[in-house]
Amino acid sequence: MNDLILEAEVTFTKYIRTYQYQVAEEFIISFVQSVDWKDYEVNVFCTFLLYQYEACYKQSYYSKSSHVAEKLEHLLQENEQSISEVNIGKIHLAIAQTQMISMNVEGAELSVNKALEKFKNESDLVYRASVLYTKGSLYKIKGEYQQALSVYSDALHELNGSTEFTLMANGHVFIGMLNFDQSLFDKAFSMYVKALSLYEKEGNLYGKSAVLINLGNIYRRLSDNQKALEYYQQSLELNQQLDRKSGIANVYASMGNIYFHLDDFEKAALYYRNSIEMYEVLGNKSALYSIYNNVGSTYLMNKQYDQAIEYYNKAFERYRNTGNYTEELYYYVNLGQLYLKQENYSLAKEYNERGLQLSKEKGDQDRLHEFLSSLGIIYFHESVSDAETATSISFVEQAYAYTVQANMKFEQATHANRLSDMYSKMKDWESAFTYHKIFHDLEAEIHSSDIRKHAEIMEHNRKILEAEQHQQSELSALREHSRLLHDILPSTIAERIIAGEKTIAEETASVSIFFSDIVGFTSIAESISPSALVRNLNKLFSIIDNLADKHGIEKIKTIGDSYMAVCGIPEHKHDHAIRMAEFAKEVMRFSESFNFEDRAIELRIGIHSGPAVAGVIGLNRYSYDLWGDSVNIASRLESTGMPGKIQVSESFVSELSNQSKGGFITSYRGETEMKGKGTMKTYTLL
Repeated sequence: MNDLILEAEVTFTKYIRTYQYQVAEEFIISFVQSVDWKDYEVNVFCTFLLYQYEACYKQSYYSKSSHVAEKLEHLLQENEQSISEVNIGKIHLAIAQTQMISMNVEGAELSVNKALEKFKNESDLVYRASVLYTKGSLYKIKGEYQQALSVYSDALHELNGSTEFTLMANGHVFIGMLNFDQSLFDKAFSMYVKALSLYEKEGNLYGKSAVLINLGNIYRRLSDNQKALEYYQQSLELNQQLDRKSGIANVYASMGNIYFHLDDFEKAALYYRNSIEMYEVLGNKSALYSIYNNVGSTYLMNKQYDQAIEYYNKAFERYRNTGNYTEELYYYVNLGQLYLKQENYSLAKEYNERGLQLSKEKGDQDRLHEFLSSLGIIYFHESVSDAETATSISFVEQAYAYTVQANMKFEQATHANRLSDMYSKMKDWESAFTYHKIFHDLEAEIHSSDIRKHAEIMEHNRKILEAEQHQQSELSALREHSRLLHDILPSTIAERIIAGEKTIAEETASVSIFFSDIVGFTSIAESISPSALVRNLNKLFSIIDNLADKHGIEKIKTIGDSYMAVCGIPEHKHDHAIRMAEFAKEVMRFSESFNFEDRAIELRIGIHSGPAVAGVIGLNRYSYDLWGDSVNIASRLESTGMPGKIQVSESFVSELSNQSKGGFITSYRGETEMKGKGTMKTYTLL
């Protein structure tokens, strides 16, 4: 029978080492049920219960792992003298982890310290590192970030020089998440890339799938939804391959966040509900709390206030973990925003003041700015003197200053818009205009490719890191930098930057500007899987990119399903209208045979010719973009166009006629109402 026990241990270890956690769980449950444990020492039975806990915990099956941990705790209470020191330490760690999940922070801290007492020897390195990670996570929950960083770093230091690559990768992930929560995205990115390399070194697909989500989350926070979706797709495919339910649920929640920021609240709610179904099976209360709140926020944005408060209260009453102050802050933020939107200033003030007080007590700057800004609006509404008005504005200005420092662009835009409105009501037109311009520029940046190109610079940092790992020379890194600049910027612009030119901006009297989008894209997105959606968008845009190169067109950016391009800048093209017309017609012809998973699509295209300004923004995070009224007109031509048609302006028709000597056919459509422009004569390019 001893041989049978040994064989079972070898089999279980093989499954764990090859990341077959579900198979390991099924095997160990079957084995435990098949053995008469009265014939064995308590410690042997304890070992196999610990195996079962490990398999459940690694799958993020928190309800199952908590149940096993309760059995282990009961076993320890009745048989402590018969259980080995190592197993006692493992039991205390299991108890700590389950207490942390249920946010019994005080109990988890006691259990962690008991576990550390059992793991003092050099041979206990693996167990000690796991305990230290749990201890660091407890500090993080309490908002004590410096202490958390110190403990995580201690664990990594102890692992240095070992071959425990997965454990080392876990440490980098923990530090990355710590940096992410503090909006230190560059540092978080670096940690995640190091973790990814270590997971890949050991062939740990579970770890890799989790890090890919974290990388996607960085791009989402930086407003590069396309890049975020690419990482989510990679993670989703891996998680589906592994049948890792917690990972799939996490991707769905992240996809919901993407659609929320794209103002597609119906689609966001759909993904959130899919995620909720999976997390309820897993018993992950913390994730359920967050996602129920997110569903509430989709109702809030649609002004369905009764449903919003219903979900906020469900989250708080059912899934809130007592002891996690961040969840309490989250509740105050949501209720404060809801009542502010309803102009119920009394209740809005109550919840925001509660949140402000708790944020100050915990030193939580990430939430503090939200409460300051909301209270500024409320106090402004209530103010009866110049001094009170000045105080209310100072609250919002403090919030704005923090988000500038933290590079939180969505939040910057919100606070800047509020300040512009406040100064307008005071008739301080200069300040109102200043903040309105900041708001407008931030909105343009959020919805442009600026952040995408910033993220590509971060990709460049990743490549430099890889180069260092392979001990490449500085020359190799410089060549890589040059290549990257050519990838993200027009070649002539990249060469000027490499040559040392600092300010690049130029105005051109006449260029042709192109916009396209997919008709009924929301409906298409709802009918296919997220991975298929991303795959088909990438395929479509890649083909349009190739057509742009063929005709000498410069791609500016993509936003969702929209594609923007220009001809005539940065390189002057005397035949820019001809090139753009040929490009647009070929794109339209190609789209007629393109399908999204057997579903035909139609494009809408708008083109305008006129003056524009183009240039590079930033010293280190380069972005090439286009500005001017001509850009707005081209965008309006696309949005008011007809499915399967190319709508062009009178200016473009004139330019095309002059350049081609009448070589293209257009049909007068009539006068079309353009938002912010009145009516304009428009034509269809045939």
